[in-house]
Amino acid sequence: MVDISSQAAAFTCYAHEGCPYLGQHITARFSVPRYGPDDSFDMANFTRSGRVCRVDTVNSFLRRVAVQFPEPLPFRPGEQDNRQCDAEQMLEHATA
Repeated sequence: MVDISSQAAAFTCYAHEGCPYLGQHITARFSVPRYGPDDSFDMANFTRSGRVCRVDTVNSFLRRVAVQFPEPLPFRPGEQDNRQCDAEQMLEHATA
């Protein structure tokens, strides 16, 4: 996995005849870290079908493939929603 967003993912594969091609429908299985309020994290597993929207040549051996999902993930990877955690911590300190 090279990159992930709520609506797409990118990964590398070997540049051979089995590499996905532009417009191909594929199913991807991947895990994304989800962080908790106490700096812990768990891995959230997903299986998503999507359409290959881009194929870039990295070098003579690798290609970068981008897949667009028809339905977004239930959260935005890479963005931590600290507002709820911060509010709970502030409330805890105010009542202590």
